[in-house]
Amino acid sequence: MESFVITWRELLLVAVLVLAVYIAEMLLLMRSAKPRGWRIWQRGAEAHAKSREVQSLELEFTLLQERVDKLQKELEQLKAQQAVATPYTHAIQMAQQGLNVNEVAASCGISRGEAELIVALHRKSISMIHNDVLNQLQLLIKTSAPPLIEVAQTPLEEAPVGARPASVSHGAG
Repeated sequence: MESFVITWRELLLVAVLVLAVYIAEMLLLMRSAKPRGWRIWQRGAEAHAKSREVQSLELEFTLLQERVDKLQKELEQLKAQQAVATPYTHAIQMAQQGLNVNEVAASCGISRGEAELIVALHRKSISMIHNDVLNQLQLLIKTSAPPLIEVAQTPLEEAPVGARPASVSHGAG
C-alpha cells in the first residue's frame, strides 16, 4: 500500500481555504442580517422616543389638571364672594322686578336717593331693551307678507310703572 502523506504546507493551505470559506459565509450572513438588526434597533429607539413622549404628555396633563383644579377653586371662591347679598344687589334685583322706589328703599334699607338711582338705571336699561325689541318686531312686520299684528309705537319709558304695555293688537286676517 502506498502511503498518503500530507505535508505541513498542504495542511496549512487547506486550513486557509476552510477559513476563507467560513469568513465569506459570515460576511454574507452579516450583510443579510444587518437590515433586520438595524430595523429592530430602530423600532426599539422609536418605542423609547414614544415612551418618553407619553411620559412628557402625562406630566403635562397632570400639571394642566392641577391648574384647572386651582382655577375651579378660585372660580368657586369668586362666586361665593359675589353671592354675598349686599343691599345694593338686592335693590337691583327688586328694580328689575319692577318695584317702585319706596318699596326698594324700605326693603333694602338704603336712602331714597340711592333707590331712585338704582331704579332709574335699571328701568332705563329695560326700556332700551324693550325699544330694541319693538324696533325689531316692526322691521319684521314690514318685511313679512300681509301684516298679522301691529306693534304699538309707545315706548316703555312713557308707560306707568306696573302697567302692562298694550303692544300687540290682533288684526282681522
